[in-house]
Amino acid sequence: MYRTIGQYDEALSALKEANRIRPKFELIYMELAATYIHLDREEEARAAADELLKMDPKFSVERLASFMAYKNPADQERYVEALRKAGLPD
Repeated sequence: MYRTIGQYDEALSALKEANRIRPKFELIYMELAATYIHLDREEEARAAADELLKMDPKFSVERLASFMAYKNPADQERYVEALRKAGLPD
């Protein structure tokens, strides 16, 4: 995945295309929120987080993190922190 390897512009391009095809897919909004944070575009990250919360009002970063399986724990922590910074609740 582009975001995981730090290719945020490429990630954003792919996510926008995925969102065009599947506009109600929650994972896309999680990825958009994290990617926008890494691009220092906090307003857009918060908008993506808000869209995710409209689809899943009970979304929890902590719950998500409990079943994520990243090979490198630092990659997982970077993702979780980006989601939190985007405004998603624990």
